[in-house]
Amino acid sequence: MKTKFVRTENVNRLVAALAELVRRGPGVPGLALVHGHQGYGKTVATEWWAVQQGAVYLRAQAAWTVPWLLMDLAAALGLAPEHLSRENFRLVVRELRQRPRPVLLDEADYLVRERRLLDTVRDLYDATGAPVVLVGMAGVREAIARRSPQFWSRVSQEVEFMPLTVEDTRLIALELCGIELPAELARRVVRDTEGNFRRTVVLLNHLETRRRANPKADAEEMVAEARKAMAG
Repeated sequence: MKTKFVRTENVNRLVAALAELVRRGPGVPGLALVHGHQGYGKTVATEWWAVQQGAVYLRAQAAWTVPWLLMDLAAALGLAPEHLSRENFRLVVRELRQRPRPVLLDEADYLVRERRLLDTVRDLYDATGAPVVLVGMAGVREAIARRSPQFWSRVSQEVEFMPLTVEDTRLIALELCGIELPAELARRVVRDTEGNFRRTVVLLNHLETRRRANPKADAEEMVAEARKAMAG
């Protein structure tokens, strides 16, 4: 299986929404939320976008405190963190004012657990105007709106990652495995994996292995065998 980034429908919607976020007009809030169930490809997609755009990508930690958040963010911006939180806050603000770029915070569910973390991210945005993108699991949307209405009111772009479509699945099979998957078999893969990106890649990897071992084997039988291998 090739190591290659595939632009699924979820990715295309992400790119469009974050492009709007970056080029938003005066007065338009600059916070965004990307959310969806586990295994739908959010982290892969947002990491890819961050690299393409020269943005800052940082994963929140379960044990984060406000000082830890500020130190990690300063380091991610290429700065030398200070010992005091107020100094790190000033460092980050100065850097993002001088060299504006988007900041993506993955595992945002950890931020929502502690109101002070969420408020600190909002303070950084208010002080710099730099676009901030939170990436979290399904349910994080409601948690943010409940925990901090002030934060939620600044969210101008929202992208929910959905299950892969049949066309997404066919595209992934072609670009990663070189397999032209008929639409009917792609529907079966979507049904078996429930459109989960991670599980789809695992199933297609099994399928590719079987095709290499027996190129003339029936495609439908190979999909069935790959499904059994994944389940086992």
